Amino acid sequence: MHVTITLLQPSPEPVAVAKEPLRPGRLSRSRLGVTISRLDEQGSVDAAGGEWGKGPAGPGGTLPLRSWGRQAGPMKTPRGYRERLVLMDRDRLTRTLKRMATEIVERHPDQKSAVLVGVRSRGVPMALRLARMIAETAGDAPPVGALDITLYRDDLTMVGAQPVLTGTEIPVSIDGRTVIVVDDVLFTGRSVRGALDELIDFGRPARIELAVLVDRGHRELPIHADYVGRTVTTARDEIVQVMLKEQDGEDGVVLFEKEPPRTKKRSRPKARPARRARPVGRPKPRARGRVKARARARRRK
Repeated sequence: MHVTITLLQPSPEPVAVAKEPLRPGRLSRSRLGVTISRLDEQGSVDAAGGEWGKGPAGPGGTLPLRSWGRQAGPMKTPRGYRERLVLMDRDRLTRTLKRMATEIVERHPDQKSAVLVGVRSRGVPMALRLARMIAETAGDAPPVGALDITLYRDDLTMVGAQPVLTGTEIPVSIDGRTVIVVDDVLFTGRSVRGALDELIDFGRPARIELAVLVDRGHRELPIHADYVGRTVTTARDEIVQVMLKEQDGEDGVVLFEKEPPRTKKRSRPKARPARRARPVGRPKPRARGRVKARARARRRK
């Protein structure tokens, strides 16, 4: 099977569309050679949020808006679902992120040895917010990177024939550092497994931790989060939608449930018209004929 891989990133030289044969199992970074190497060496961003290939993002630096992936509009209710519960509004989401940033500072007072890596797409703005809040608490902000796990998904062949890559950006070496992977929702754990595989291809960190905004359960792999904003009990067919202002225009977390199946209404039989009431003492129509026949018989006699 062949899959067309499209790279969506500015590059100093034209990037050709590569056709790479896929086989079951992990797709390693080395199989794409120069393409992934360019993302590693020239995919860093300026501390002011400027151009690609201009040096690593410094403490508190911001990634360019285009690097967050496709920009979504206002949140729409998924087809066939309805809103069940608002888990977090804007204020509660901000308080939750501040609490998570405080927990990170308590465990890692020296932020120079830590790196925040957000899983695209909403994990990246979350990591940037955490870095800014850590700087307000500890004075120093850890470097921030972005991780695109598209090629490390175990369902890559089911995603589509043309997976779109937005690029992985890790501004510093992760060897010997504490890497904190940031994601919005922890569900089955398969996305986190892909992120771990990709991080190992970039170096040998001293420790890898996981920070998620919502843990909804239903794990399929032995993976747990070190920093959790909120734990929610959900049904497997429900959807937890995280909205961030940088990407969705508003902040919030909403839980959607499936709409109940619509049943066809049974047509009621038409009611029979009401019979007209007979005057009191008046015989029935059939009996009326018999009365007249008896009267004629008497007259004949």
